[in-house]
Amino acid sequence: MADLTNLPIFKSFDQIEEGLGEAKNLIIKSPTGSGKSLGLPILLFQKKLVSGQILVVQPRRIAARSLATKAAQLTNSEMGHCIGYQVRFENKASDRSKIIYLTDGILFRKIISDRFLSRVEVVIFDEFHERSLQMDASLALLKKLQETERPNIRIILTSATIETNKLKNYLSDSKIIELFIKNYPVQKLYRPLQIMKVYGVEFVSR
Repeated sequence: MADLTNLPIFKSFDQIEEGLGEAKNLIIKSPTGSGKSLGLPILLFQKKLVSGQILVVQPRRIAARSLATKAAQLTNSEMGHCIGYQVRFENKASDRSKIIYLTDGILFRKIISDRFLSRVEVVIFDEFHERSLQMDASLALLKKLQETERPNIRIILTSATIETNKLKNYLSDSKIIELFIKNYPVQKLYRPLQIMKVYGVEFVSR
């Protein structure tokens, strides 16, 4: 089992567990660096609150890959077994994968190809403030699926800057959870721009 006691979200996970007992869907507002991208899906699986697959939707391919790699390390799992990821042109997941990190585009294709999402029990939209057309379309389709053929599927929206009340009005049977927890320091690093001149034309390289 993964040792997640050093993740800030671990100390507040009882609020999430209680919320799942009260509502079908969760809207979680938690500071950047609180560990929700890693800790939330692993704890849901580790505490056996979820028996089906957990899909963790990321707005970027590099985030899906890196988070899946770290989650596999934390759970001492080989990539593609318990933990996997799916991005464009790359599939490192299998039918036995319990937690799959994927982009919003891949989720949209999954819903179109398997409208019942038969293996999936929870869909986590991580960093939901970075919305896209495919993310909004996927959420609308999941909401419709939940209201009709798959009432047991759960939707969790997470962000540090999420507009909780508006989303609660949209997403039925949902509970808002705001975690005011000490987070990891986040450092922003910038590379200086390099300007090259070729035949009198300047090009900017990052």
